[in-house]
Amino acid sequence: MLLDFTQFGTYRPLGFQSAEPKAAKLRIISVTNGDIQRAIADRLFRQDLYYRLAAVPIVLPPLRERRWDIPNIAVRYLHRIDPKTNWELDGSAMEALLTPKLPWGGNIRELEAVLKRARNRVRAGESSDAVIEARHLDLGDGQSPTETSNRPASGQPSVHPGRDAIRERWQQLSGRQEELDALERSVIEEALATCHGIVARTARMLDVPRTGLISRMGRLDIDPSRFKEKRE
Repeated sequence: MLLDFTQFGTYRPLGFQSAEPKAAKLRIISVTNGDIQRAIADRLFRQDLYYRLAAVPIVLPPLRERRWDIPNIAVRYLHRIDPKTNWELDGSAMEALLTPKLPWGGNIRELEAVLKRARNRVRAGESSDAVIEARHLDLGDGQSPTETSNRPASGQPSVHPGRDAIRERWQQLSGRQEELDALERSVIEEALATCHGIVARTARMLDVPRTGLISRMGRLDIDPSRFKEKRE
C-alpha cells in the first residue's frame, strides 16, 4: 500500500469499499539519521521504496565532518538563547571547538549543551565581558593543547593572553587552514581525475563516507563533473 501511495498517490482508508481507490496530491519528506544504503544492503529497508522517496536527496553531514561550520553555529546559538548580549568566542575557544580530538557524537545538540554550560560559567565569573574562552567550555581531553599548557597551577590566579596574542594565534590558525584546504583540494581533484569524476568510487578510494566527500567538495568548490570529460 505504501508503494502504491508513493508511486501513484492512491490509497484506501480503513473500511473503504469502493472499487476505485482515493487519490491525494501531496509532497512526502522523509528523514533518517541512519545509513540508508547499509539498511538497503542488509534488507532492512526496501530498495524500491527508497527509489520512490529519494527524488531529491539532501545530505546533512554530521558536525564532525563540517567542523568549519562550528564557529558560526556557536555564535548563532548564543545569540538565540541570549539575544540581548553580543557573545563572542575568543581564539582559544575557537581552537578548542575545532580540534579533531572532539568526535561530536551528539552533533548539534552536544554543541549546544557545551555552549550553554560555558555561558553559565561566564555569567557566574567575575568578568562582565561576554567572551567565552576554552576554560569555560570544559572539554576535557578534547580541549586545545594551548589551553592545557597555559592552565595555571592550583591556587594560582589565571593569566589570560592579551588581545593581540589571541588575534595573532587566530590569524596563524586561519593561515594553516588555507594551506590544509589547498592540499585537500589537490588530493580530492587528483582522486576524482583517477576515478573519472565518479564520486562513489572516489569516496571508496579515499576511504571516506560519500556524504562527507560531497560536503567537502561543496566547501572547496569542487565540481566532479569537470573530471568526467577525462574518461578514456
